[in-house]
Amino acid sequence: MNARYLEYAYIAAMPDIQIGFGTHERDTLETLEERGLIEEDFSGNTEVDEEAADLLHPVFFGETETHLDNGSAYYFHIEGSKITMAEKREGEYVFSRTDEAGIRSLLSDHDAQITFGDIVRNGRIDDYTAEQLKDEAILAQAVSLLMGG
Repeated sequence: MNARYLEYAYIAAMPDIQIGFGTHERDTLETLEERGLIEEDFSGNTEVDEEAADLLHPVFFGETETHLDNGSAYYFHIEGSKITMAEKREGEYVFSRTDEAGIRSLLSDHDAQITFGDIVRNGRIDDYTAEQLKDEAILAQAVSLLMGG
């Protein structure tokens, strides 16, 4: 997809690809093709599934990224009104589309640290206790921050 941005956490989660890079690359392409996420022709040209490309576009081209640590780690990539969430499960990141309701559900009954990063506006880190997040105004502030506001 000729990504403009790439979250380092996704690179760090990969096995050591310096060793046997060609084999790793081939195995990865085969896995993505088996899952229906890419299609490779005989010439080696690769086309990304349209739905997968739409889901991943904010990851690679969005200029706002937020991170929620509430005992689990979530990354939110924001591009316009689209929010793609990455959640680490069983050693791999699982990407899905989310919205305000999905984000609110992650903020209940947990302390939370929210990191906001924006290519233009820099970033900030805010900490919230589970008790604070019971207050609707504070919860709304935390949700807004995670949604890039």
